[in-house]
Amino acid sequence: MRRLANVIVIGLLAMIVLATAGSRASAHANLASSDPASGASLPKAPSEIRLTFTESPDPALSTILLLGSGGTKLSVGPPTLQPPRTLMVSLPARMPDGVYTVSWQVVSRQDGHETAGVFAFGVGPVQGAISPGAAPAASTSGPTPLAVSAKTALYAGSMLLLGAAVVGLGLFGGAPRSLRIVGLAAALVAFAGAVGLLVAEQQTVGVALNDLVQTATGRPYLWLIVATLAAAVCAVLAAARERWRAALWGSGAAAVVAMAIRVSSGHAAAAPDPLLQQAYQWLHLVAAGLWIGGLVLLLVLLRERLGTGRPPLQEARRFSDLAVWSVGVVAVTGLLRAISELGGMSNLLDGLRASYGLILIAKAAAGLVLIGLGATNRLRNVAILAHDEGPLRRFIGAETTLALGVLVLTGVLSGLNPPVAAAAAAATGPAPVAGSATGADFATTTRVSLSMTPGFAGPNAFRAEVTSYDTGSPVSADAVTLRFRSVTRPDLPVSQIRLTQPMDHQDMGSQAPGAEGMKGAWVGQGTAVSVMGTWRVTALIRSGASTVEVPMNLVTNSEGSTSTVAFPDAPVTATTSFPDGVSLQSFVDQATAGPNPIHATAFAPDGAELPLSGVVIVVTPEGGEPLRPQIQRFSAGHVAANATLDPGAYVVDIVATARDGRSYESSWALTIAPAPAG
Repeated sequence: MRRLANVIVIGLLAMIVLATAGSRASAHANLASSDPASGASLPKAPSEIRLTFTESPDPALSTILLLGSGGTKLSVGPPTLQPPRTLMVSLPARMPDGVYTVSWQVVSRQDGHETAGVFAFGVGPVQGAISPGAAPAASTSGPTPLAVSAKTALYAGSMLLLGAAVVGLGLFGGAPRSLRIVGLAAALVAFAGAVGLLVAEQQTVGVALNDLVQTATGRPYLWLIVATLAAAVCAVLAAARERWRAALWGSGAAAVVAMAIRVSSGHAAAAPDPLLQQAYQWLHLVAAGLWIGGLVLLLVLLRERLGTGRPPLQEARRFSDLAVWSVGVVAVTGLLRAISELGGMSNLLDGLRASYGLILIAKAAAGLVLIGLGATNRLRNVAILAHDEGPLRRFIGAETTLALGVLVLTGVLSGLNPPVAAAAAAATGPAPVAGSATGADFATTTRVSLSMTPGFAGPNAFRAEVTSYDTGSPVSADAVTLRFRSVTRPDLPVSQIRLTQPMDHQDMGSQAPGAEGMKGAWVGQGTAVSVMGTWRVTALIRSGASTVEVPMNLVTNSEGSTSTVAFPDAPVTATTSFPDGVSLQSFVDQATAGPNPIHATAFAPDGAELPLSGVVIVVTPEGGEPLRPQIQRFSAGHVAANATLDPGAYVVDIVATARDGRSYESSWALTIAPAPAG
């Protein structure tokens, strides 16, 4: 029986690893709506930005940034909360026409999880057509090992404390002999779990502990530490005094309070009916504490009386009666909470397919095994306890081991995104060419050709051709997703767009002319490429249970026209001229392998040097990761970046921002020759 429990626990841990690895894409305080909306085209600039989330954000731990098309940060007001779930920031009085990016990062007051996202909107006439749509998928903090361990310790310690008071004192009359030591150990474990949760939250949001505990998000963690500390103090008094019963009851009561505090800062608090769902969740934890905590105490009592000829017959029968009622409450409240988190009965099947649903299934399956073991104890093992203690002891040992696995799953589950919340939110190839990219996976099995129309920063239509690397034939895939990371502005959150196959391609029969050649086409649109510059794009192609990743490099189109001049024994020089008369001139000193200073100078329409507030230079090698060398300023409009380059083909991309906020982009091809011999 113990081997069976160990096998089950190992299987649960494997599912935890899979869920944790894929949980970074899930979200908690999802962006439900925004004003302006993602992809909106406005005739004039708005006076404020309003973001409404599925959970109440903490303004003290949240930031909202507004960026121009060149990545310039505009001055906005501090985030203020418009109850219950809307953050608002005021915008500058004067905003020129163009595409603007909203980069947000919030911390939920309900569950303390950090979520970040980005979307764009246009003001006045902009390049391309703005089409309304959902914002790119947000990224969020997932269940970290520290957070899962801390939650497991908190749940286990609190449940054992409650069991020590109600079962140990109430049902067993103060047995087993080591009850006070068990209570002390449980209290210390619960306290360590509460402290660990606070540290995990501090690591997630990245602020000082003193600042965190003064926010609405951090205060529940502080109160949780206070409650578990009170339980620990009572447990210490119980272990040190002869009249210890009252102190142990106090420790159990503090554990119940700690459960209520934990419930108030979890998923139940963000439900549409928070008070009712919190009541369900609290009853679920209390009943589980009586059940699992009592199991541990009965196992300790059995081991203490092993070989004495005095099996705990009365205690086992009393606990069996309590366990029946506790299991019933656990099952009913667990079902009610699951239906709520999965989005109701109508969305039950879809919700179970998500990472949250899979872990929930594993937890429910383990719970059913626990119930089966408990039923066997009640119907058989307790009845033969007077003659044979072995079966009951082995079954309870297996139940205790499996119960620990269930608590670990609970810790993971509370760090994942419930489907109901998610539903509320709406090897490399050659060097990039502006507006298009190609790439292949590391194993060279799949090739992707990506086009972006119109190719400027802002709203774009994307088309990806997914083909076999060797044959060029279309690859049959279940899903294709594009993930975008800005190299020019690495502080922007990673965003993604889910592509779909055109309906006419999906509906084509296999005998239709040209149908086979169209199966590899996937399309989508959005504002994921929201600022000028170089982007690292990863295409995720899922076929069945396997996913292939194809990395690519993408450069946005420039509004200027570029000419490149190369003379023997002279630097390669590129000049980009823009419609407003501004020009951006750049050159590479050596163009041979080794250190290569890349210079860039901006000129105003009158030929004078144009002062710049910021410049980013990105150099992308053929078949490699883009490089973002550090900038050195020589004058107000002249900068340089030192890059050590190997022989080969490169693309140089420069985004320069003038002091008035206007941004200019220049991209051109560069060839680095081998270093001279000798």
